[in-house]
Amino acid sequence: MKVRKKKKIPHFTYEHSPEMDEKIDAMLAKLERKSLSANELLNELHEIAERHPLYPTVFFAIGIAYVFKNEHEDSIYYFTKAIKLNPFFVEAMFNNAVSHLEIGDVAGHLTWLSKIVEIGDKEDEIVIQAIARLDEMDDVIRESHGIDLHSYIKNAKRFRFAQEKMEVCQWDKAIDIFKSLLNKTPDIPSIWNNLAICYANQGEKEYALMYSKKALEIEEDYKPARMNLSLIEQMVEGEPLASKTHWTFGGSID
Repeated sequence: MKVRKKKKIPHFTYEHSPEMDEKIDAMLAKLERKSLSANELLNELHEIAERHPLYPTVFFAIGIAYVFKNEHEDSIYYFTKAIKLNPFFVEAMFNNAVSHLEIGDVAGHLTWLSKIVEIGDKEDEIVIQAIARLDEMDDVIRESHGIDLHSYIKNAKRFRFAQEKMEVCQWDKAIDIFKSLLNKTPDIPSIWNNLAICYANQGEKEYALMYSKKALEIEEDYKPARMNLSLIEQMVEGEPLASKTHWTFGGSID
């Protein structure tokens, strides 16, 4: 966890007060010492937020409290809210990046680290850490997927967009996006798995089987494809399974 440092803040349309910052820092210190529970802190911070809805530091602190509760979806919401008020709030960006990694969103993690490097002071400790992490991940991604960091982040955003199309049953659009991703990264089982789901929902058993098995060729123990394959094998060609079928989606492009 990176706790906010005292620094000069550029002028934007948001509230800022050294006295309020000191009060919030003291509250966070109590949380770290466990002399104040996360729930108690949240109650106090939400009261402050109601009175000061344009104060980014209070939303940052709320995000930290949710980190202590291991509720990272909520922490992401409040870190992002703090950043919207203060677009140069690198401490909030760093913690946002960590929370994205905690929920398995590697692309979101890398996106926020990239933003820190883009707007931060290159001599700032957080920026130095972000650069080191990005360099490390770039090496890993090049070795595992054969693409650079920028391409990986772009592909991950398209993967999420395809998932959104699946959620509203726009199977053909999702298929087009997933297939375009296969041209660049054919070794990612989640793409093949999600293609299988798309075809199964259109009643195309042959293709659904083919794509599920391809996912398992890439990663023999890939659980989503293994679970979906048992469902697909029950299909009759030309007849989609019931709309309430519980599919196991490939959740990310990793």
